[in-house]
Amino acid sequence: MTAFQKSNKGMLTPAQLADEFWAGFLNDRYEIQIGKTKILHFARRVSPAFADHLARTIRNAE
Repeated sequence: MTAFQKSNKGMLTPAQLADEFWAGFLNDRYEIQIGKTKILHFARRVSPAFADHLARTIRNAE
């Protein structure tokens, strides 16, 4: 495993991104939540303030 692979742990591969995109596209979805954005989208619907806090925490952790 290279240093680049270690630093990008948890990121989607291009193949995973393409698979999720095409699945949504073929189902006529106009907004496609891919990867970890599904969690953030759900959190924003339940509690917008918590979702903002979660997004700030994730961004600062990187």
